Amino acid sequence: QVLGGMPDSAAAAAVGAMSEEKTRDVLGAMAPADTAKLMAAMSPEETSAKADVFASALAHMSDEDSANALKAMAAASGDSPEGVAAVMSKMPASAVAHALASMSPADNVKLVGGMGA
Repeated sequence: QVLGGMPDSAAAAAVGAMSEEKTRDVLGAMAPADTAKLMAAMSPEETSAKADVFASALAHMSDEDSANALKAMAAASGDSPEGVAAVMSKMPASAVAHALASMSPADNVKLVGGMGA
């Protein structure tokens, strides 16, 4: 609840400073849309560092919510898809395929390239 009242950049910085265990607890208590918004506000470096935790949080969402979160992260990543690609590389292939199916061909190329595939 506290993070929801903070500006996106401040909330992202707070999560970036948290331990993986604390981040997992915080994300688990948030609504999927709020989790997606927070993850999209993270820098590529922070996203890469928290890739395991983010992939776990996405795995607990519905396929649609997970795809929407990844789509928001991809849109926010601009020319630096490394963070989103790191998260996707930790996810089951079926979840990644579902998410990619909802994205533009350009985003697909950017993210799959970032995954090293």
